[in-house]
Amino acid sequence: MNPAPVRVEGGRAWQAGFEPDLPTGYRVFLRSPEGREVAAFHTPDHDGAKEKAAILLRTAEADEVAAKKARVAVKLVGADGNALNLLGLCIRAARRAGWSQGVIDAFTASAKAGDYDHLLRTCMDWFDVR
Repeated sequence: MNPAPVRVEGGRAWQAGFEPDLPTGYRVFLRSPEGREVAAFHTPDHDGAKEKAAILLRTAEADEVAAKKARVAVKLVGADGNALNLLGLCIRAARRAGWSQGVIDAFTASAKAGDYDHLLRTCMDWFDVR
């Protein structure tokens, strides 16, 4: 497998790359910061695979930055404080706002990576909590 371009910013790393997929060409993939494959497709030539992997990486990073800047409003005050309920409210708000599944997966994994306080901090980092 060819070394995949990786970007790390604020402890997060999207990974995009390509690998031979004989006899049809190359398999191009994108993995979220948590290692989940969020996109994959085939291309017939090496140069096209390299270019498409770089485009996937730039797009994923741009989507994540745009999602954080958009500050989608979500009403958590007065809601059931169960962690899964809060996570579900945020995910539904993200889907209504048109976030890509890769960005939603990145948020979800980040929110679940710690305790209850970490979940709340992550929700406040990614959303306009009301």
